[in-house]
Amino acid sequence: MSSNPTPVLAADKLYEAYDRFVCKECAGMTAEYTGVTIGGYRLTVITSADVVEWAGYDQGPLTCECRRLEAVLDERQQLQIRPGTPLPRPADGVPPAADPAPASYPVTAMTLTDVVEDIRLLLDAGDAGGADVDGITATASPHPALDPAAAIPGESAVLVTFTDSAGRNRVAEVHITATWREDGCDHSSTRAGALGEECTDCGMVTVPTVVDARCPDCNSPVSDETSYFGVHTASCTLVMCQCEHVDHEHPATSHPYLGVRAGTHRAQHVGLVCDECAAGHLAGYLLDDPTDEDGPR
Repeated sequence: MSSNPTPVLAADKLYEAYDRFVCKECAGMTAEYTGVTIGGYRLTVITSADVVEWAGYDQGPLTCECRRLEAVLDERQQLQIRPGTPLPRPADGVPPAADPAPASYPVTAMTLTDVVEDIRLLLDAGDAGGADVDGITATASPHPALDPAAAIPGESAVLVTFTDSAGRNRVAEVHITATWREDGCDHSSTRAGALGEECTDCGMVTVPTVVDARCPDCNSPVSDETSYFGVHTASCTLVMCQCEHVDHEHPATSHPYLGVRAGTHRAQHVGLVCDECAAGHLAGYLLDDPTDEDGPR
């Protein structure tokens, strides 16, 4: 018995390895002798149908990763494997041209693995506006088959429509089950947060910061030492300045929003304001009658 393993891949065939095409040379040694990639995916020989489907993606010829071989159909629509077309090389002394803009990815080539990953990447894009993944954008709508009354807490389903740059759509049904991470977290690692010590894994405040501030009018404890927000007890008459002017973002020129006690002046459509706002940017909006909340129409 020979101790030398025998390759199981043919030198003149192309194979599909999950989401890529390979030949004997670029499949890797594990796949060459076992027919299975190092990631555990069993190689399958490509067919004429694979060539037809690939042509619909408009991504050029179907080649292996090393471009040694490419698959085409002859005039009788029979599969032919031929040497790959090498990429053009720049002439000596000519600097290489800049990389062309990457071709957009068609939604027809997406896999179920892409669905979840694209949603994650689009969520990470935040409020940037016009965010896309390889030219694909996504919109979501409620799943028409979901009965919210019958769903358990945290359970939902949506239809996510992916649209590529060519305007093609593909809709994925996404089932969601939400749980609070804090429910199963032991809060073993914490850090200092805005509201106290918080868990680094789930974000829950484990040791809240204690604020000893009290309202100057009714002496009730308040939760914020900067702003009282005016409504911590029903009987308290304290009112803070209601002005939300943009200058309040600059403490050097003005006070934080709801950061100081209101005076006796009332501004149109604003409410009671402090003396500083009344003498400054709201001087032209003050009402003669401080009990009139909105002023003349």
